Amino acid sequence: MKKFDLLEKLSFERVVGSQEEYRAMEVIKAEIETYDVQVEIEEFTIDFAEEVTATFEIPATQETFEVTGVGMGGTGEVEAAFLYIDALDPISLAQAKGKIVLFNGGITYASYKKIIEAQVAGFVTFNGDCYDEQTDIEERYLRPKLQALGKIPGVTMSIREAEKLVRMNPQTVKLQVQGQESSRTSPQSCSNNSR
Repeated sequence: MKKFDLLEKLSFERVVGSQEEYRAMEVIKAEIETYDVQVEIEEFTIDFAEEVTATFEIPATQETFEVTGVGMGGTGEVEAAFLYIDALDPISLAQAKGKIVLFNGGITYASYKKIIEAQVAGFVTFNGDCYDEQTDIEERYLRPKLQALGKIPGVTMSIREAEKLVRMNPQTVKLQVQGQESSRTSPQSCSNNSR
């Protein structure tokens, strides 16, 4: 169907500042111009997480978990008591200070603000569905609004690994996040006026 043609043309990975992103911009520009609209390309700079690596383990047993590091967040190694919080409610958060906390849900402004205010040492999020046979671990990063709240090391794991971690309920866990930050230039197609 014609209405899906543009989506098919854009069905490739296009990381910020990459040649693929410029290619996607050209596709979008060409599409807009078919409606007899003049297009101007504007560039802007965006902060970008580079080479983010992470590890997560239970020191007592040396059991490791596959994780990705949360980019644009805190870096370093943290070993601390583990706490699973089903919901980020005030009673649970009162026990979170200085601990590495696993919590449900993604990294939203509200959830991140709560863990920052609770003074956690580190955090763990997860993605996927419990019915999935296999889950690719998402690469997440903190947007500028969240970075402004403060930076603490965090990792993401699959839901299956998170369930395993909760069942094990270790006293202490250790996470390490390393990465760099850089700036990249990104193009943006803007419609101007009709020809």
